[in-house]
Amino acid sequence: MSQNLVPLITYIVSKIRDMDGSPTKTQLVKLLYLLDLEYYKRYRRTLTQLNWIYYHYGPYTAELETILKKLPDVDESEFTSSKGRKGYTYSSQ
Repeated sequence: MSQNLVPLITYIVSKIRDMDGSPTKTQLVKLLYLLDLEYYKRYRRTLTQLNWIYYHYGPYTAELETILKKLPDVDESEFTSSKGRKGYTYSSQ
């Protein structure tokens, strides 16, 4: 795991919350993937050092779930969508 990952996730979560948003796990995955994609184009390596795979309809990394649960400054809240699916939103201090 990159040493940049924890502050990067905390920053993304806090910026989305500052705009009165509730970042979901899917949004975090997509934003981190896009950051890695752009970083790779410039430096030929990823910023997060996560192992990305194509899963269902987009990028995914199994490592992120473990990392999100361990973040000291990011709180996870579970919700149920109108279609009955469970999801998570995140907030930071």
